[in-house]
Amino acid sequence: MEWSAGLLDLSREALQLMRAGGKIIVPIAAISLWMWFLILYKLMQLHSAGRERVISDRGLRKALQEQALQPQGWLAELLANFYEQRSHCREVDRRLLHSLLQKKAAELRKYIPTILVLASIAPLLGLLGTVTGMISTFDAISRIGTGNPRPLASGISEALITTQCGLAVAIPGLIMGTFLLRRAQRFQGRLEGLGMKLYRLCQSDPATPPNCAGQNEA
Repeated sequence: MEWSAGLLDLSREALQLMRAGGKIIVPIAAISLWMWFLILYKLMQLHSAGRERVISDRGLRKALQEQALQPQGWLAELLANFYEQRSHCREVDRRLLHSLLQKKAAELRKYIPTILVLASIAPLLGLLGTVTGMISTFDAISRIGTGNPRPLASGISEALITTQCGLAVAIPGLIMGTFLLRRAQRFQGRLEGLGMKLYRLCQSDPATPPNCAGQNEA
């Protein structure tokens, strides 16, 4: 059971680190847990969305006519919503399609700004821990002088550990947040290409009433 012993040692080291870091280490740890939960969630969401390839024009036309698309996923859901709500009026369908695509793009970008904000807050909390640690150090000097290094070491360790932990949370958080943002932007480009395909198919759809099309074009 070497892995359990290693896990126990890691837990003890983490507790010692939190004790040495003082009160500021608690919100830094909470921010780290929250941030990495969101990062893992977005990674799985974007990976799942990226696995589903945009189908060809022929497949889209068949899906619009037969209301069937396999495998089921975000694309099938989007087409189902479009089919249920479409009015066969070109301008109205164009606005509906734009709304559905924007909603999907916003869903993929959701929580990424939160990740970047949390990553930016962490080093500020680390700086706050540095200030409180140095205040504790100077307070100990004013009370007992510099003859006993143990009280001084407590304040200095608090200052250094909080700064280190804040940076350790911020740097990978900013990297992952930027990576996720770029993935979401690339996927938004795919959605725009899909929207152009669907709009062209709607324009050539024989089920569109001529008078409705004529009114919108007029």
